[in-house]
Amino acid sequence: MRLHFQEKLEEIRSEVIRMGAESNEMVKMAVDATLHGDLELANRVMQQDDRVDAMERSLLQTAMTVVMAENPVAADLRLCLATLGVASELENIGDDAVKLARRATKLNTQF
Repeated sequence: MRLHFQEKLEEIRSEVIRMGAESNEMVKMAVDATLHGDLELANRVMQQDDRVDAMERSLLQTAMTVVMAENPVAADLRLCLATLGVASELENIGDDAVKLARRATKLNTQF
C-alpha cells in the first residue's frame, strides 16, 4: 500500500513539473506572438489553455484522492496541500498568457 502512495506522490510531482513547463511555454509563445505579430502563434496559446486547465483539474483530483485515501502526514501532507496552490497559480499563469495572446491579436489588427 505504501508503495502505491509513493507512486501517487511521484505522479503529483511529475504532473506539477509538466504543468509548469506547459505554462512557461505558453508565456514564451504569447510574448513571441506579441513581439512578432504572429496570429497563428497567439491562437495556439489560446488553444493550449484548455490543456493547462485540464491538467489543473487532474492534479486537484489526484491530490484530493491521495489525501482522502492515504491520510498523509507531515511532508507528504504538505506536498499534497501545496499542490493545490501551485496548480492554481500555474493555471493563472496560463490564463495570463492567453490574455497577452488576445492582446497580440488585437494589436496586429490595428496596424
